[in-house]
Amino acid sequence: MSATSSSSRAAVVNGPKPRILILSAYYVPFQGGSETHARSVAIYLARHGFDVVVVTKHHEDRSLAVDEIDGITVHRVPPRGPRTGLRKWAMIPFALKKILSLRRQFDLIYCPGYQGIGIAGILAGRWLRRPVVLRSGNLGVLMGDQWDAPLARWHIPPDLALVRWMKRRFTSFYMRADAFACNCRDNENEALAAHVPREDVYYLPNSVDTERYRPPRGDEKARIRAEQGWRADAQLCFFVGRLSTEKGVLDLLTAWRDVGHANRILVLIGPDMPGPLNAGPAARRFVSSMGMQSSVIFHGASVETARLLRAADAYVQPSHYESFSNALIEAMATGLPVVASRVGGMRDCIVDGENGLFANPQDAADLARKLRTLLDNPQLAARLGAKARQTMVDQFAEPLIMGRFAELFERVGR
Repeated sequence: MSATSSSSRAAVVNGPKPRILILSAYYVPFQGGSETHARSVAIYLARHGFDVVVVTKHHEDRSLAVDEIDGITVHRVPPRGPRTGLRKWAMIPFALKKILSLRRQFDLIYCPGYQGIGIAGILAGRWLRRPVVLRSGNLGVLMGDQWDAPLARWHIPPDLALVRWMKRRFTSFYMRADAFACNCRDNENEALAAHVPREDVYYLPNSVDTERYRPPRGDEKARIRAEQGWRADAQLCFFVGRLSTEKGVLDLLTAWRDVGHANRILVLIGPDMPGPLNAGPAARRFVSSMGMQSSVIFHGASVETARLLRAADAYVQPSHYESFSNALIEAMATGLPVVASRVGGMRDCIVDGENGLFANPQDAADLARKLRTLLDNPQLAARLGAKARQTMVDQFAEPLIMGRFAELFERVGR
């Protein structure tokens, strides 16, 4: 850790605001958690007097090297092409070169989702003597545990001496950052377990736009259903996210086989997940083989999630593991009663039986029980939904969390 962050808990000093370079592996038009967060931070900072520039990867062959999004300059670097893990690592030298070329335009580097690409941020920060703030949207990045699942697919044991050595090297390198923003308590505990100084660790959970994600007004719920062709009299339960194994999609469909009936419909909003974790094809085969076509809708990806959620009666997030789910807090802000796995950041925003219900991860039978409890008890659902909305407004609203990010950048950037 550098001396830059030694006074990170001190009051913000008056004076010019630090100029921020946001280094994000992916950015608009990608809609993942880290990308959504990066854009929200950029917009908030720009609206509150910070100069902001973004460095990210080309998303397609037609993307511009220099673009303007939300009034913010976005620089895109090679390689071009769709989102893949390999391309995220391949962009490191190009990102480093771009950051160095922009040295006169920023005072601090912020890297949300720092696995791999954080290497470019830290190298640039050390060479230019600029502070670096890292944030991970996933668990296990700092300690290297995220390597375990990919290595297992290659039959490489995680306790192999070479693997342990590599993990230590990555941990040591990432710890050169000046501060860590942790989006859930598990990430915070991971940083402390890695011996990051307490004063350099900040708990800053994901935030939600509570004006965009809000309960329906008047007959809005019925109108959205009519526009989408969804039955007005059915109980609609939503899931939003990639159709991937770790999101618990197959567990959910197994549970829905026991929960769904003619008057209950599960709506899955999200694309297939490219790669070995893709559960989309298996999910569609399962629905077809079980004759569940009338009670399950594969809606696909959507840029209108905020509007569509206002047509729902309940929300479910059955993830096997999750750092902090944007989709979950967006549903809660919409006033929906939720059932979620008791993992990661879900535990930071849900109080079981008060503003949502917990289910055991990877337990379709327990998930089915909790869904039935919710859908069979409209008074309970209404109470949980109202409390969920209030929790978001009081604790996770965007101005509150983004204001804390701004304070962090002002402290570290001095």
